[in-house]
Amino acid sequence: MPEICAEKKALVEQKYKDGIEQKITLPVDVEAPVSKKQVLGKVEFFANNELIGTVNLVSPIEIVEISFFDAVISFLGSLSK
Repeated sequence: MPEICAEKKALVEQKYKDGIEQKITLPVDVEAPVSKKQVLGKVEFFANNELIGTVNLVSPIEIVEISFFDAVISFLGSLSK
């Protein structure tokens, strides 16, 4: 289960008070292995069409690569539960 990081807070200049938009960039597919804290995407924050900040989206866990055979065995095992 992915963990959710603590809420981030930031001061925003008065000229941006009317709203901040965000653009999330993620790959369509992610292939294993994935290391803990690997950058998987980003969130960009815009105010008045001006980029005012960027935050990386990182993996909270390590995900190991498994073979097709191991995946089938795991799937079949889950059916018997």
